[in-house]
Order: sequence, then C-alpha cells, then structure tokens
Amino acid sequence: MTNLAGKRTVQAGLLGWGFAGFKGASSLRVDAMKAQHATPALDRVVAFDLETTGLDPSTDRIVEFAFILLDRDLDELDRWTDIVNPGRPIPPEASNVHGITDQDVQDAPPFHHVAPLVQRLVDDSILMAYNHEFDITFLNAELQRAGGPGIPPKAPAIDPMVHFRRHHPDTSNRLEHAVQHYLDAPLEGAHRAIHDTAAMVDVFKAMRRVHPALSQSLTDALVEPKEWIDEDKKLYADEEGTIRYGFGKHDGEPVLDHRSYAEWMLTADFPEETKARLREVLQH
Repeated sequence: MTNLAGKRTVQAGLLGWGFAGFKGASSLRVDAMKAQHATPALDRVVAFDLETTGLDPSTDRIVEFAFILLDRDLDELDRWTDIVNPGRPIPPEASNVHGITDQDVQDAPPFHHVAPLVQRLVDDSILMAYNHEFDITFLNAELQRAGGPGIPPKAPAIDPMVHFRRHHPDTSNRLEHAVQHYLDAPLEGAHRAIHDTAAMVDVFKAMRRVHPALSQSLTDALVEPKEWIDEDKKLYADEEGTIRYGFGKHDGEPVLDHRSYAEWMLTADFPEETKARLREVLQH
C-alpha cells in the first residue's frame, strides 16, 4: 500500500470508520455501524456532500465524498470521508474550486470499489444534501454505474438550501451565506466535502431552532419530489403546472421568465428529449 493510501486509511480510521482495503472489514464496519445505530424508518439521516470533476453526472465523476450519520435528534453517530480516483483528468477549473488535483487522487481507489458500502449506507435513510438535486443525482449515477440499484427517485431527502431559499428569497442561497446567516460565522474549509457536510448539518440544526415548522418532526423538513418532464431532469412542473428550470443559474425559476436561457439550451449539448420538451414549453 502506498504512502498516500496509508495516510488515507489513517484519516478514515480517525473519522471512526476503520477503512481496511475497502472490502471485507470495511463492509463489516458499515453493517455494524448501521446495526448499532439502527432506528425506525425515516429516523436515520445520512448527510453528505460530493466534490466532482464537473457538473454533469453523466460524464463527470466524484473525486471526494463525505457522509455523516445522524440520529433522529441530528446528533452525530459516525462519519466517513475519502477521495477516489475519477479515472479521468480533473479539469483545472474544478481543482480551482475544491483544491483536489490529479496528483492527489492518483493512488486512490475508483469509486466502484467503495460503491457497495455507500449503497448500504444510503439505503433506507433520509438523505440530507445542500442542493440535493445535484448531489443525489450525481451519487445515484455513480452507484448505478457501479452496478448497484442507486437511489430511488422519491427517496426521502432534506435540503437546507430549499428552506434557506424559502425563508430568504432575496438572499444568495450559497452554503457560505447560509452559514453566515444562521451561525454568524464564516464557512471554514469551503468546498471540501467533510467541511461542507458538517457546516450543512449545523445550519439545519440552527434552522430548526429558528423556524418552528421545521422543529417538530424530520418528516416536516422533507422536500417534495419534483415532477420532472424530461429524463435528464432539467425541467419540472410545480404544483400549479408552471414549468421551471431544475438546474443552473435559474434553478427553480419559470422557464418563460428566462427565454434567452431556454434558447441557449436549444443550441447547447443537451439531450434531444429535453430540447423537445423545452420547445413545447416555449410554444405556449
């Protein structure tokens, strides 16, 4: 085992997972952890964050992940973070965001080596992610590429970003702004998976103290699954039938309010099915 892999094992051990070869002992560790912390359905939360090579789950790959297991009171039970080799160069613009380079991942395992462990962890749990549509879609794609079932389309999820946007519609919904607002502190270590995950959990705890509607039950905080109108999950219909963007700088905003963005999509590299749905919307 190389020095980098050795350091990675030590890091994971310090985080309470005792990583040992990504199989065998690790698999038993996941099963033991979930058995030890077993709680009724919808009472176990897995908060997570991903760092990736880019924004497209069909072509980009994970380079770092972090999972924090929480009980019904959002008390931390365990955590796991590590880097993985994406099997392709990390673009400089991505490295400029999270600081992870090709050299950092050259001796790391590929994601499919840990995918069975990740699948066990997320099964039958409430998932928490900041901008959950991105992270859950990305994680699902990686799990399915590794041969697993992935994440069900309507898996229960909590997204603190959704609640931040709801209560502060005129404020940027970036995580660092939510941290500043609810915790009155800067976000330390931004864009590294474990720091972002831990900060997200702290923000959500603060939200529950401030907003009574979120304080009673975890089910009160679950996001409503979107009714996607295209397979690539770029467009969805809200409760009133308004078609909205499900990604990008106009995420959550009506398509017809930003026609120039729709026109750009029609000329860009999006699936033809998505473009067909978009044309239908524009014709109305």
